[in-house]
Amino acid sequence: MMGRRRGKVGGPQGGLPLLSLLLFLLLFTTVAAKIVESLWDGFGYYYKIYGYAMNNSADYQMMQVNNSCECRRRCQVVPECSSVSVVTLAGSNRAECRFSTKPTPLSNVNDRPKLSFFPASFHFLFTGIYSNNYYYNYLSTLWKSVEDDGFTYTPTTFTFSWGSPPSWCNKVVTITTLDQMRIIMKTASKNTPYNVDLYRGPNSQPTWNHQEAAIPYNQTELDPARIVDNMPLHLSSKFYLQHNGSQYTFIGGSGTPYTVLCQLNPLNLAQ
Repeated sequence: MMGRRRGKVGGPQGGLPLLSLLLFLLLFTTVAAKIVESLWDGFGYYYKIYGYAMNNSADYQMMQVNNSCECRRRCQVVPECSSVSVVTLAGSNRAECRFSTKPTPLSNVNDRPKLSFFPASFHFLFTGIYSNNYYYNYLSTLWKSVEDDGFTYTPTTFTFSWGSPPSWCNKVVTITTLDQMRIIMKTASKNTPYNVDLYRGPNSQPTWNHQEAAIPYNQTELDPARIVDNMPLHLSSKFYLQHNGSQYTFIGGSGTPYTVLCQLNPLNLAQ
């Protein structure tokens, strides 16, 4: 039996208009998709990450087994095994185990294997050895907690020019789902402008710079009515995010320096 540590996942009168109220209810009453759990058992502490698996054969060794439970058990008894992906095979109870020595050592966050989106799979990432020794138990609590979507969202302390974040900011946030917006609105301060990676070129439409693949805003789950663009169409526009606790707005302008909202990826998930 495994223990679990849950972490971070008639119109109104004199209030919000009916449409705004419905959007508010949609944003905050839908249960967010939780793709990661922090777990522990008699062998140690680890993350269980749903819907992701290692996909670079240089990172793992593969074995097929009769039951998906065998993958984690085999990894637990091999000291060099730091993580394992479990890929269920269609049409059977069999599974493909992908064993990895990464990260080595466990505390080397930068050595965690890259995880690709992989339906019908999950990944175990070990983070600490179980022991009655207080030191080991304490080490397990030092791992950075993550949100239900597997990422963390951190604002910079100081303001920066739009598009010029500090070096530690792996990625300026891009927001494409309501689940992600729900998380951000719970963690980001109200009525505070945050520069985000949303841009509109001249005579074009707002687009997220989502890694190598640009994603037009109107192809996301976000409300098109929440765009307020203060720049003429023939000029480019750089957006920042602001919310009041119940509604979000993306405001376009010339790129005023603001605090930057960074999206950190401690689990090394494909984006």
